[in-house]
Amino acid sequence: MSSRGAVQGRKTILAVDDEPDVLELLSVTLGTTGHQVRTAATGQEALAHLDGADLLVVDVMMPGLSGLDLARRVSDGPTPRPRILMLSALGSPDDVRRGYDAGADDYLAKPFAVRELVDRALALLDRPA
Repeated sequence: MSSRGAVQGRKTILAVDDEPDVLELLSVTLGTTGHQVRTAATGQEALAHLDGADLLVVDVMMPGLSGLDLARRVSDGPTPRPRILMLSALGSPDDVRRGYDAGADDYLAKPFAVRELVDRALALLDRPA
């Protein structure tokens, strides 16, 4: 059986950020949703943990494989693919457009309100595949 929604609608969120404090905040905050939260500190590590993920919450600016590159790889990969919520300190209209062009389903500029992060994550998880 697939791990997608396997336990009474419980889904899997993969949070990716190279800043340990932000990754901890994401883990704790997204954990309040009742869904399983896994973390990765790099884009490469995220690729190794994508299996079964329903939502990818990813920072744009990371060394090595950036969040934009990761989103492109996920978007070009097999379906169903996880929804992608991009987080970034880059919030200009051009930055947001680059996120959507890379495959993001939503884009949230830092600093963000914790409630908004949770609301957007839950909205993406509620969308049909």
